[in-house]
This record gives sequence, structure tokens and C-alpha cells, in this order.
Amino acid sequence: MLRLEIFDDRIKIFIKKKTEGKIRFKRVNKYGVKEQIKQDEINLMDTNQYIEWQITYNIEASKNDFDSDWLVSECLYRDVKGKKRYPYELSKILLECKKKAWIENHVYQKLIDEIEKYTLFLEEIPTYIQMENKKLNIGSLTFEIKKWIIPIYKIYNK
Repeated sequence: MLRLEIFDDRIKIFIKKKTEGKIRFKRVNKYGVKEQIKQDEINLMDTNQYIEWQITYNIEASKNDFDSDWLVSECLYRDVKGKKRYPYELSKILLECKKKAWIENHVYQKLIDEIEKYTLFLEEIPTYIQMENKKLNIGSLTFEIKKWIIPIYKIYNK
């Protein structure tokens, strides 16, 4: 789905046009509703279109279904629940930016100082589909209400 290439002066992230799962091509339609784009209609010059990427910043060490291009295998740590994890995707991009000195060390230190003050982390927030024991009746139809709770990172072309 993704491919990462690292050069002296840039990092390229390649996204297959036909993707599913954590990367979606979307647009805001004339009613303000976000909808998935048909694969042959992608035009990121259109400010109503955007890429939705559920970017991962780490992955459990016991997982086998990962793309090794995105794994930072030289760094293994334990999360707040004690699970072994490797930095992944977003962490790989940040590490490569650090190696290239595109982000100065004092910026990383400021970020570390801020993170050390945090008391809540994303891995503590569950990702799930929530059933609300509520029913919605429209005419003769009855619908169950469900909510999909998942963090999503979006980059808009604006």
C-alpha cells in the first residue's frame, strides 16, 4: 500500500492509487459530506479532495503483518502497558528527518519535554465499533446506531 524512498534532499512516500484500509482518497461533496473517491477521479489539486491516512507511530513487536520499509528495527521499547513495540510509519519519517538534520535537535528536545508531561497516550484509547443500544426509526425501517471510534490523521490540500 505504501512505499518509502529516502534521498539526500527529500523523502518520498508512494501511495498506490487503489488502496483500502488505512489510506483512503476522499472529497467533501457539495453537501459537506466526506465521501470516498472513485479510484479514477483522484485530483489532489482539487481542494475538496484529500488523503485520509491512519498513520501508525509504533507497532507491537509480536506482529508479523507489517511492511519492513516502515519499521525502525534498531529501536525496541515497552509501552505503558508493558508490551514490546517498534517505532513505525510516522516514527520512521521523523527519524529520517532527524538523520538528515532537517529538524534541529532543540526541536526534538522541546517535543520530548512536552511529551514527558503527558498523562494520556493514544495506545490507551481503544479503537472499536461502539454499539449504542439505540434504535432509529424512519418510516417502517429500524436502524441500530453504531459509531466507529478510530484516530485518523488527515492532510488537506489547502
